[in-house]
Amino acid sequence: MSTVDFSQLPPPSLISELSFETIFETRKANFIALFDAEKQDEIRETLMRESEPVTKLLQENAYLELLYTAKCNSDARSLLLAYAEKADLEHLALTEYGLVRLLVTPADNTVIPPIDAVYESDERLRERCLLSFDGMNTAGSANAYRYFSLSA
Repeated sequence: MSTVDFSQLPPPSLISELSFETIFETRKANFIALFDAEKQDEIRETLMRESEPVTKLLQENAYLELLYTAKCNSDARSLLLAYAEKADLEHLALTEYGLVRLLVTPADNTVIPPIDAVYESDERLRERCLLSFDGMNTAGSANAYRYFSLSA
């Protein structure tokens, strides 16, 4: 059992909300604002048509921004202990906590079919990361014993 329940944490403000419609409407408004006031109504009407090439370009631009924002969100999550997975979690564990993923069962290539190595799960590595600071405690706290037992 982890010492912190990540599901109880509020979502990080670092993660942006994804909304194609919001991005598209912002793009349209910015595009319309580029024109003189007397032409803006005409441009606004033109952009109401789905078949208009400029509308298509603005939609494509909004979609690309949405994809880029989703990628940025994914990259940001990979730097947070609560969300990092697989190799990203291993890098975070090593660089921030000095821990490596433990080998549970070594690979066996002498049998057919070969058996792959089994490593500790993301959840267990995440828990060891949280407990690693308790492992520095020389007073023998319960979490320190838990950390050492999980690291054995």
